[in-house]
Amino acid sequence: MTDNVLEEILFQINVEDKIILKRDENINRNFKEYASELTDFIINNKATRKYKEQSLSTDVISLITQITIEITKPQSDKSKIEKYFSTIAQKLLDKEIEAQKRIDRMDGQIKKGNLFLSILREKNNFLFIISKTNNTDFIDDSDLKEKQGFPSKKYNSWKTTIFTYSLEKNNNILIKEIQVRLDNFNTKYWCNEFLEIIPMLSDEDNTSKAFTEIDKLLKNKIKKIAPLDYSCLRNSFMGKLRKKDTLIDYPNMVTEVVDNYQPIVLAQEKLESLKKNLYELPESKEFDSQFYSKPEKLDPKIKTQYPLSAGITLAVDDNSGYDKIIPEEIDGKRYIRIQVTDNESYNTLSALKNL
Repeated sequence: MTDNVLEEILFQINVEDKIILKRDENINRNFKEYASELTDFIINNKATRKYKEQSLSTDVISLITQITIEITKPQSDKSKIEKYFSTIAQKLLDKEIEAQKRIDRMDGQIKKGNLFLSILREKNNFLFIISKTNNTDFIDDSDLKEKQGFPSKKYNSWKTTIFTYSLEKNNNILIKEIQVRLDNFNTKYWCNEFLEIIPMLSDEDNTSKAFTEIDKLLKNKIKKIAPLDYSCLRNSFMGKLRKKDTLIDYPNMVTEVVDNYQPIVLAQEKLESLKKNLYELPESKEFDSQFYSKPEKLDPKIKTQYPLSAGITLAVDDNSGYDKIIPEEIDGKRYIRIQVTDNESYNTLSALKNL
């Protein structure tokens, strides 16, 4: 894939000093290998979210169009191409300066970082990559001084957007797909203000669809053969999705839940098969692999129910309540002891018990 790179460039973005700096006339040899590996990671990574353009006349998309037109000319003007790339970097800086003003009162800081821009040709399509990572502090082993830089080999620290498009006869571009991968820092300005793109699905829709499809799969594959494992796995996923405004990286969530799970009766090969099926859900059921959790939009009926005895069912909304539930056995009889924090319920049940 990286053999098809038409142009790539790296900028330093410095919000504090309000400047952009192009890194070397050509990206140096040491970075070339890193850039190649980063590009492969970006293109092959499936934890993304699908977006669509507001219009073809927004700033960044217009610049992508101009770069593509110029770079496909028999005699392209390198200075023009570099100017267009620099304008993209300047727009990002402007939006980060605005975002910094908004978070100043919360003592937040947008760190100095690096912006990687690349255009590739893939058969009849072009791929335009816009990717940024923030610098981190480290101690240089050569002089034991604290310095800044971006992490080597940690490609998932870059927030990235890939535009896949074709150049039509009229020199307009036809955008076929926009994929975004965010880092853990909630940088909504990246999509809304810098790129001016909008999500195909809302966070609310993604949260609801993800849990609904996970639950359907667990019911179909696990519930009948291992009901206890079904309940435990379901609760684990529910607990992840009920953390409000958390960035859900779906493949990582599946890996974390399944790999850390100790089956009760479920065979290990069944668990591995389940993991494969879970990985496939976003594509087959059409929801995003990255989104911010919105638990308030989950169906309020989504809860785990446990039939205890005739006429009594225990319903648990999420993982937070299990430490208050204590199973115990007394004189051969099994009981569930539950800590109660709602005074009205406690007083009502006490009164009913004494009737």
